[in-house]
Amino acid sequence: VAAAGLSVYVAAQLLPRWRRTDQSYIEIGQWMEQQGVDGDAVVMVNNPPAFWYYTHHPSVVVPAGDVDTLLAAADRYGVDYVVLDHNRPRGVESVSHHRLREVAAWGEPTPWAVVYRVLKP
Repeated sequence: VAAAGLSVYVAAQLLPRWRRTDQSYIEIGQWMEQQGVDGDAVVMVNNPPAFWYYTHHPSVVVPAGDVDTLLAAADRYGVDYVVLDHNRPRGVESVSHHRLREVAAWGEPTPWAVVYRVLKP
């Protein structure tokens, strides 16, 4: 009973964050559609199944590691865009690389979701 109660309590605390992530995926999908992004564009996100559910874009997970690890995975899987939200891995807290161009951000003063275009090597 205690375990079930604790589980309900933790889930209730996380529910607003989960809803914001879902809402951000919907907004990002709408933005991509408005920008004319091809429906086959591969997107790297924290939760690929949820992103696909809301946008129908093929997606892969953001790997743990630094920016070089992220770019190696992006090259391997043909990623066109990277979405970094508030749950980004430790190695990519701040992204600064000549192959990642910020194209959109949501939230101010600190963005809760940022979209980067991956430039090919």
